[in-house]
Amino acid sequence: MNNIKKNWDILLFSFLTLGLFLVWYVLFAQDPEGNQTGVFFSNATDWFMDYFNTVYMTVGKSPYTWGYLPARNYLPIAYLILYPASFLFEYDVEDIYTSYDARYFPLPSIIFLVIVIFWVGLLFYVLYRASKRTESGKLLLLLSVFFSCIMLLNLDRCNEIILTAALSFVFLLKYDAKSAAQRHFALIALGFAATLKIVPAILGIVLIYKKQFKDLVFLVLYTLLLAILPFFWLEGDIGSNINALLTNLSLHAEAYKDGNLGLTAATIFPGLHLSAGWLNYLLVAVAAIGAWKLHEVWQKQLLLLLAVVLSTGQQGDYSLILLLLPFITFFNSPVSLKRVGWILLFVLLLCPVQYDWTLGVFRMTNLLVTNTACILTALYLAGKGIMSLFMGKQSLSA
Repeated sequence: MNNIKKNWDILLFSFLTLGLFLVWYVLFAQDPEGNQTGVFFSNATDWFMDYFNTVYMTVGKSPYTWGYLPARNYLPIAYLILYPASFLFEYDVEDIYTSYDARYFPLPSIIFLVIVIFWVGLLFYVLYRASKRTESGKLLLLLSVFFSCIMLLNLDRCNEIILTAALSFVFLLKYDAKSAAQRHFALIALGFAATLKIVPAILGIVLIYKKQFKDLVFLVLYTLLLAILPFFWLEGDIGSNINALLTNLSLHAEAYKDGNLGLTAATIFPGLHLSAGWLNYLLVAVAAIGAWKLHEVWQKQLLLLLAVVLSTGQQGDYSLILLLLPFITFFNSPVSLKRVGWILLFVLLLCPVQYDWTLGVFRMTNLLVTNTACILTALYLAGKGIMSLFMGKQSLSA
């Protein structure tokens, strides 16, 4: 009984998240082609294709010059790390469906499985180390996260965002370690994450909070090296490839401007669909200021990672995997009934059950509710941090 009292927060979180997964599974099993398939990518035949498409783009070491250019917006390191897998199958640059065919052949499938197990294993190992609860508590938290809509979608896509999240979490956990070796490992991890997906570079702001300016210089150096050196691996001259990448980034911004997350994405409020993309960047700036004065580590992590997720208005909901760290570190704080609201918020964001309801003028779907909840949470935490900054100045003046 005493153990239950000490761990009621984890038990509540796990009971709700795992219970909702079971509800989703029963509904999905009853109608495999019904609404519950919405937890996966919209195209039911596209499973694992973020991985296989990226491998396909590495063929010929010239990813920026052929195929659907708006989707070829990664820095070259994202292609380089998967380039060896392109030799496992006869991909045809004239036939995109060869990237789909590769899934059905033993060798490319086995190597794919090994790589994804490594990515997911690294992610969950980092989350395991981030938790300060008992072993049973850690297991319940990780099971709850694993059987969530976020992980179901990411296992369906197998995007490099899985590796990006793991590397970003390593940085947030070790950037201020006493050991210089651990700090530099953390800096390299963020440099790697930033060259895979760019937006995690926002997390480097914590080095300014801590006045770790020397480490900030190293972070910039590591990031530049990881960003620039792989250009020499590509076919063609470096200038042409950089120009091609910049062109593709512009094409991507236009083609994917109607993403699922951000101030410019749809919310539950009808007619409130903002088109000014600069508002997303303003939110990032406000979040960066607010996170500085947030005292609880998990809140600082959550606000900064929300800034990463909401930063461009172009990101798909699979990027919500970047929020998993604060979902775990939240439970490192003392247990309190006042925290139930946060637990319910996390359960809402992790819920795999698909719904589409109309409540008055509001339309409630998974994506609309999730984006609305993320925006409101970011604004609340940013406001709380900025108020702490303001009140601090007031007390100093007094």
